[in-house]
Amino acid sequence: MKIRKATIDDAAILAELCSEVQRLHTKMQPLIFREPSHKELLDVFRERISDPDYISFLAFGKEIPVGYIVLHILRKPENVFAYTRNILEIDHIHITERYRRQGICKKLFSKAPEVARSLGIENIQLGVWAQNDRAIAAFNALGFKQQFHIMTLEDRSKLETSNN
Repeated sequence: MKIRKATIDDAAILAELCSEVQRLHTKMQPLIFREPSHKELLDVFRERISDPDYISFLAFGKEIPVGYIVLHILRKPENVFAYTRNILEIDHIHITERYRRQGICKKLFSKAPEVARSLGIENIQLGVWAQNDRAIAAFNALGFKQQFHIMTLEDRSKLETSNN
């Protein structure tokens, strides 16, 4: 298995791999996610590969692309509530179903601390949907810990006051 940094020539590969994970997201959260066209994904990955705040890596098994990770440098300026923070966000990660449970995810994730160290960034984080139990278990096994909750109000009637 080989991992290498993605180049602009890899945008089509990233778009194809991303379409797999996007289908899963659409199935999980159909009111939020949509299935973009191949052209839309291609445009996004071309843009991100050209953006120095995004760093992507591809994993290959026997010369076949089997997964990818997209890292995003978030620069949070100091404000009245918090100090300046630079964060390395794992924006996307995906391993093709057939190649899971072979250590590819861990090898892709190992790129995050390498990149963070080279940029002097202390904090590495990612977001995951609460119902994605398999991903949460994998991320926990890699040492990630939950730090923050975002909650959605699904039943507004519990907060609405009656005018009677």
